[in-house]
Amino acid sequence: MRFIADVNIPQLLITRLIDLDHNVLDIKKHNLEISDIEIIKIAKKESRVILTRDKDYIILVQFPRYQVPIIAIRLINQTDTQYITSKVLEFIKNNKESIILNSLTVIRENAATSYQYPL
Repeated sequence: MRFIADVNIPQLLITRLIDLDHNVLDIKKHNLEISDIEIIKIAKKESRVILTRDKDYIILVQFPRYQVPIIAIRLINQTDTQYITSKVLEFIKNNKESIILNSLTVIRENAATSYQYPL
């Protein structure tokens, strides 16, 4: 899959995704000041899934023009990079790409929930 990693995504997760042959655009290496809207535009243009810990995306995707695939990481412990990495990789491994590519997914401690966009 093709991902765009927001500035708040741990490097460990980015590295592991690349090791698993995913294509990851790391925003930290391009523009630390980029807005959420600009990241959405890049994701849409390049068919990428946004990885973020920023809850603002959950609000933005309520508007149809901003509906791009997003994995929002909303764990209680947002500082344990190993834990974050394992939760995201487990979700990607255990879910259909077709669901991920058409949803806002929120990963929490006990579950990951995908909210599919209207087709």
